[in-house]
Amino acid sequence: MASDIWEGRLHPATLVTALIDVLRRAATSFLPLLVIAVISGRGPKGGVYTLIFIGLSAVGLLFSLGFALIRYFTFTYRIDEGELQTREGLWWKHERRIPLQRIQDVRLTQSVLQRIFKVAEVQVETAGGAGAEAQLSVISLDDAERLRTYLFARRDAAPTEAASTLPLLDFDLEEGDAPAVPIVAAPVVTATPEVVLREATLKDLAIAGLTQNWFGTALAGAGGMFFWLREYLPRREQSRLLKTGAETANGWLHSNGLSLGIALATAGLLMVLIGVTVSIVRTIILFYGFKLTRTGEDLGRSWGMFTRHVSRLPRRRIQVVEIEQSPLRRFVGVALLRADTAGSIATRGQEGAHNTGRDVLVPLLPRADVDSLLPELFPGVALEP
Repeated sequence: MASDIWEGRLHPATLVTALIDVLRRAATSFLPLLVIAVISGRGPKGGVYTLIFIGLSAVGLLFSLGFALIRYFTFTYRIDEGELQTREGLWWKHERRIPLQRIQDVRLTQSVLQRIFKVAEVQVETAGGAGAEAQLSVISLDDAERLRTYLFARRDAAPTEAASTLPLLDFDLEEGDAPAVPIVAAPVVTATPEVVLREATLKDLAIAGLTQNWFGTALAGAGGMFFWLREYLPRREQSRLLKTGAETANGWLHSNGLSLGIALATAGLLMVLIGVTVSIVRTIILFYGFKLTRTGEDLGRSWGMFTRHVSRLPRRRIQVVEIEQSPLRRFVGVALLRADTAGSIATRGQEGAHNTGRDVLVPLLPRADVDSLLPELFPGVALEP
């Protein structure tokens, strides 16, 4: 029926976000190499190599922008006959069909730039999938919210007897296949009432950052800087930098009459303070505005200060809940809850679940409140005291 068909396209802001993303990746990938090439270049050959490097980088940027333009003008998404269908491609057309019954999560992600343009990136995940089966980047925030509500409403209303046996169709199309359908607005769907289970305050997030492995955070940051210098700086520059640093530190110690032990203790304390500060700030930025809700049989999570995430997790998909307590958290009587879901154990770490907070159910709560929350996560399961 016409009322069951909904087709749309990407938002024009896709081009702006794609351009910013290409420039950002170019800056992080090529700019350090370009600076090193300019510094290390000696004589006429050094200048020629630098120009060649700049030329190749420019060609790479043009190709990336070209692919972004092709995707914007050819990408369409459509809901029809119980499926979410996506089509894209200029010469090689590609179509994916995802049965609505297999959809487990529709994640909305907004960067700072996307929040300014009021658009969002939508990622659709299915049962057993190792990642997003479909990615709509980017569409308007209103369309993203309506699409998310509509997909879950249609999924819950559809028969689920053979949902696990429905295949994901993923194939290439020849020119002229599958005539286009006029774009139709999504039907109005009444959303299920939302129940708030847990919210994280700034105080909670500060305690979460203070009680996590902040020493490891400091070491990881120092180690990352060390390996970056070792990877990109020429050996001669590395030796010169280490020698200059050692001479500076030695001169400063002698001029101030300090011993090596005091200097090392001061450096260690400074590293700890930096680690604690970075840990608290990072936790607040990552989980700012965290809220855990329940809508029907699904759990909803929203979090993030700069990059905003909205995710929905079916309770039946949760396989393991981890109650995580560092020594400091045990001392103050708090805990962090993580969830392992169907298909998430194998991909944890590969998709940055820890770095984005996707595997976190609650960033911090009193340990005594965990038992009262577990029935919301495992409905119908009798929990022993």
